[in-house]
Amino acid sequence: MTNSELKLNFPTTDITIAPLNFDLLKKKYEEGGRSLTVSKFKSGNTAVSACFSGQIFTNGLNYKEFDDGGKSYTLGMEISDEVLKALKHYEAALVAFGPEGFTFEPLVKGEGVIFLKFKVDGSGKHFAFKSNLKLTTKNYSEISQCSQVTVTVEVSAYFNFVIKKMGIYFTVKDTVFV
Repeated sequence: MTNSELKLNFPTTDITIAPLNFDLLKKKYEEGGRSLTVSKFKSGNTAVSACFSGQIFTNGLNYKEFDDGGKSYTLGMEISDEVLKALKHYEAALVAFGPEGFTFEPLVKGEGVIFLKFKVDGSGKHFAFKSNLKLTTKNYSEISQCSQVTVTVEVSAYFNFVIKKMGIYFTVKDTVFV
């Protein structure tokens, strides 16, 4: 499948971010509250979902365990020029909206590469998205046999008050591996 054949549905008009009171969020953080805030991108009154395809460049899912007991499952994929172009609209909206003193952290790494973080459900045994493969946190080796993925994601912005960074965050809702 070539880039010109890849499925793309990535709204780029009338994009806003759900309103946030940064002064209040900063005050709550300073009083021991959450250091990370997420706000959904919207097109009109609807949360933005995007669908796009790309080549998988990692050997299946990357798994990492952190010192605090946290776990991370990521998949690296190469995205098309059309997706890169669409992301520029979101970046511009985020930079215009974001609080002073925050640095923008690009989602795209290198030449058209992103890493999708796969969330797990409350039990910690299953991924929190739909897929054409039967995936669990213990059994996800099937992905390493695939070369393409189409994902549907919810597009959000994140704001980290500890390191004063903001960026675009994808919540994976659906995957189709081939």
